[in-house]
Amino acid sequence: MKMFRRTVVALAMAALICSGLSTPFLSEAHAADAPKFMTIGGGSSGGTFQVVANLFAQVLSKESGIKVTAQSTTGAGQNIILMGRKDLEMGIVDSLTNQKAVNGEDQFKQHPNKDVRAISLVYTQAFHQLVRTGEDINKMSDLVGRTLVVGGPASGTELQTKTIYAAHGITYDDIKPQFLGINEGLDLLRNRQADGETAVVPYPFSTFTELTITNQGKLISLDEDAIAKLTTPGSPFVRLTIPAEVYSNQKEPIHTVGNPTVLAIDAGVSDDLAYTFTKAFWENIDWLKEQHHAFKNLTLEDAASAPIPLHPGAARYYKEVGVLK
Repeated sequence: MKMFRRTVVALAMAALICSGLSTPFLSEAHAADAPKFMTIGGGSSGGTFQVVANLFAQVLSKESGIKVTAQSTTGAGQNIILMGRKDLEMGIVDSLTNQKAVNGEDQFKQHPNKDVRAISLVYTQAFHQLVRTGEDINKMSDLVGRTLVVGGPASGTELQTKTIYAAHGITYDDIKPQFLGINEGLDLLRNRQADGETAVVPYPFSTFTELTITNQGKLISLDEDAIAKLTTPGSPFVRLTIPAEVYSNQKEPIHTVGNPTVLAIDAGVSDDLAYTFTKAFWENIDWLKEQHHAFKNLTLEDAASAPIPLHPGAARYYKEVGVLK
């Protein structure tokens, strides 16, 4: 019987090698206790969160032997709420939204969540304020009275938009907010039913690149005094500049803020599984960098300095590779 079992295991490993897939990182003992299915929350259709979540699902499924699927959501806010309800095990999350969840603020007053942990920092996303060309909108104060797409309801984009507008003295009472995801918002913009749209994404963002190439849209900078307010010590925001010529017809740098984005996992997921996912992420980083530019500047040192507490399983991996003591 033992000989038969060894033969079956050997044949299974050979099949994996021949198929071009690596052997799952989970040991046989840990695999027996692991769930068969897990879900990672992404974002709205057309957004970077959803693209990144799909890539993570492919890598984690291949390396763990667990079927990981990416679920489209409104973004970080819904991801954290669904993780708190145990409807998701993982999600793409930004540091501002997680801070609000921990403190039970804004949309988290009824759904606080202190159990979000990090697998890795992924990238720092840039706040983009896009406006339609020809509308005489050149600075943030020109947004007052305009119809603006501010992100899906309870999304990370919407929360950041609200926070950044507030730093400029602009509230939703001063504008006509449209609570829509990126693709739906772009439809309004192209049909001249909206004057602007926000996105919180790595640059260059291909959809906005298209709009600037066709001269349908342009980016505007945040005000310097607002940037100073948003980037005080302890804030989740960092000062960020989008260099000139990143987008078509963009002759000057765009001054804005950034917010770190994290691959997050629920604190209740086992240490062994979190370790496996962290190892899978880093052993496939070259492939991920080939798939999307969001990963291009990511290093192990950056990853371990995520602004959200690391899951103990992730910390174990970073200690093994010498990034953490």
